[in-house]
Amino acid sequence: EGTFGKVKLAVNTETGESVAIKVLDKETIQKQSMGAQIKREISIMKLVNHKAIVTLTEVLASKTKIFIVLELV
Repeated sequence: EGTFGKVKLAVNTETGESVAIKVLDKETIQKQSMGAQIKREISIMKLVNHKAIVTLTEVLASKTKIFIVLELV
């Protein structure tokens, strides 16, 4: 659990692979004016490919939450 949300363990139903899902609360992000930082984090993670950095798989959003799907290490 962090400042903006929690990280949950999940399983990709198509591949059976375990992944980490970072669940961020949009309201908390907006209250702390951190929207630009979150967008920048997502943009950078999409570009970076390094063995020491977890891989961003997908980003999803609902009305109240942002879900960032990451490789599980």
